[in-house]
Amino acid sequence: MARRRYKNEWIGVSLSGTLSQYDSLKGSSHLGLPVQIVAKHVSRWHSEGRQVRIFSPRARDAWQVEMIHDWQHEHGLPILEVTDIRDRYMLELWSSRAARVEKNTGVILGEHPRKFPGENGKRWTWMAP
Repeated sequence: MARRRYKNEWIGVSLSGTLSQYDSLKGSSHLGLPVQIVAKHVSRWHSEGRQVRIFSPRARDAWQVEMIHDWQHEHGLPILEVTDIRDRYMLELWSSRAARVEKNTGVILGEHPRKFPGENGKRWTWMAP
């Protein structure tokens, strides 16, 4: 049976390091070039009528949001809502910093950016920093 879809479902895409190339040395007033493979996914989802939002702490600053919209326009990307709030309608988050965690278990699935092995050597488990 197919999962029920809601009209307000959305896909979150992190900005720095995921949708745009990230260089911490250039500061918060700089956005790098688009990461082309992610930009293509975003454009396709948008053209399919799916709601896509940029997920970034920059959403708290109106000047930063305006800069992000200018960057999207400059690179031919659809102008997306920018948010730093996750809600129950977010289907997935695309991020260079996220680890996928198995629901209700805390077990990390796939590779974690910090690459620490689980107890059984095959799966990844949560460890405090």
